[in-house]
Amino acid sequence: MEYKRIHLPLKYDFFPTLKCVSPENYDTTKEVDEEISKHLKNGWRIVSTTPITGSRAMDEKGLSFMNAENVYTYTIAIEVFLVKE
Repeated sequence: MEYKRIHLPLKYDFFPTLKCVSPENYDTTKEVDEEISKHLKNGWRIVSTTPITGSRAMDEKGLSFMNAENVYTYTIAIEVFLVKE
């Protein structure tokens, strides 16, 4: 059995006044999608996906501080696990 792990990074925008984080696709997202598609066509199958998270503390002005009142936890990437038997 063969195994592959493919990393799909995400970028994100912070909106401190709305108290939210918005994940977005990177410029490389299409390339990673094409790589996954190629593997699926060649007999690989996805057995698992895992979100990779990060966090950041910010004040209302969007500045990062250790003691900031707003802590954002968000997905920074997705790991895609594939196998081929």
